Amino acid sequence: MRMTDEELRTELARLEIDETSWRAVLLLPLVHVAWADGVIQAPEAQRIEEAARELGVDGAALERVSQWLKARPDEATLQRSRQLIVTLAQQHRGLGSELPPETTDRVLTLCQAVAEAAGGLFDLAFTVDASERSMIRELTRALHLEEAAWLDDLPSPPNGRWEEL
Repeated sequence: MRMTDEELRTELARLEIDETSWRAVLLLPLVHVAWADGVIQAPEAQRIEEAARELGVDGAALERVSQWLKARPDEATLQRSRQLIVTLAQQHRGLGSELPPETTDRVLTLCQAVAEAAGGLFDLAFTVDASERSMIRELTRALHLEEAAWLDDLPSPPNGRWEEL
């Protein structure tokens, strides 16, 4: 879907982001993966902060990300962020963005890193729980990308959740 610069600004404003902090939207999928199991764990928050540095998220944008780590964003926020990421990558313009199309691939790779950050029991296998894996698959579909091969290679805990081990 194509958006004018004004439409992009309006969508960002709905996320409480302005055009100077638009890069925060790149971290929303990571935040949602971290919240997928209902709680943000310290290693997940740390990975998101590392991703923020890598993606050039700082200042007001980083402050907004910190708010999302404290209070779980709703589903509408996630849907908006997906659409904005795709739009920014496809249009490669507006808001002074330098967002190449491969950024969506990078966001998904960072989602994997966040999902794996909390580790499993004693840091053994089964590092990505079923809810995180499901969120990443949903994000992959939403970002119109083929599912990354690593999704099928990740071991799953018995019954799909750590709590059931």
